Amino acid sequence: MFKFLKERLVCPQCYNELVWDVLKDNEIKIIKANIKCSSCGKEYFIQEGIGNFLVENVNQKDLWEKQESYLDKLFKANQKLKEKLMSAELDEMSAADLYIKSDILKEMGQDKKAKELNDIAYQRAYTEGYIAATEKQFKYLVNLLKKDDEQVVVDIASGPCTLVKRILYETDLKVVATDFSMKIANKAYEELYNQGYEDRVSYLVFDSKKTPFKKASIPIMTTYLGLQNIENPGNLLLEINRICSGAFYSICNLCSANDKTNRSALRKFGLESMYVKKLLIEGLRNNGFNVEVLNSIFAKSSPTPTGKIIKGIGIDRFPVADGIFEHCIIRGVSKK
Repeated sequence: MFKFLKERLVCPQCYNELVWDVLKDNEIKIIKANIKCSSCGKEYFIQEGIGNFLVENVNQKDLWEKQESYLDKLFKANQKLKEKLMSAELDEMSAADLYIKSDILKEMGQDKKAKELNDIAYQRAYTEGYIAATEKQFKYLVNLLKKDDEQVVVDIASGPCTLVKRILYETDLKVVATDFSMKIANKAYEELYNQGYEDRVSYLVFDSKKTPFKKASIPIMTTYLGLQNIENPGNLLLEINRICSGAFYSICNLCSANDKTNRSALRKFGLESMYVKKLLIEGLRNNGFNVEVLNSIFAKSSPTPTGKIIKGIGIDRFPVADGIFEHCIIRGVSKK
């Protein structure tokens, strides 16, 4: 974890000061530390450079970990199924199968082959319009960040670091990646470490609805579909405003207000307020942001395919039906 973050962190449970016992560090980072809240006594830690600031009794669902656990159990119970997946030809696999095989190859150290399959899976999983619109949003946001004087970006709900990688590859900025899953953090951080970005990226694990940052301590924040991947977001926008002292950039994929089928599915997951433009803008404004919509592009999206070999495994839960979606960047500037 970047050393300079130490002065920006508080206990995410009660927002009081932390007591630090740094066990290992270097000029840039804290590698290992035990941390305790001076008020409520909650304990946190840094291990192998990754800070864990998860609070107790967190209810958010970690769907990535659930899928991994399911696959681990599935392959242990049916080794032949895994062998079938690993020996299958490309035309025998769906995009979902390809993503799983790519992850297995990566764990085996076959990074080049894993990336090839991951790229093929991405092209098969999403429509041409979706892919083109997403690429344009990445380029637009990276160009905005290049113009900023700040040297650090905090990315919310980074997952496998799709946006984080683009920022690291195409700018000189440092990035603090964040997520709810320690498993995902370990994988993503290891990949970036092996690519030589150790001195420019940190990874913190916490619940985005209860972050460990001090009030108004983060000038620049980003997220790639992060607002839209947290079930029942509750006070998420209020918490982001609490810690943001400048601008928050969210790459979004917004559902049409007239799309009854997809809106019904969003309602089921408690995500409608994050996917419908009018509701999202109202939410940001009501939680202390001035809002601007940038680089709107409309493109068709379709449901992503499920596995052919690994039956029942999917990629995205949304959309559930074809639709025209607005790809854009929502820029929120804190009013404080």
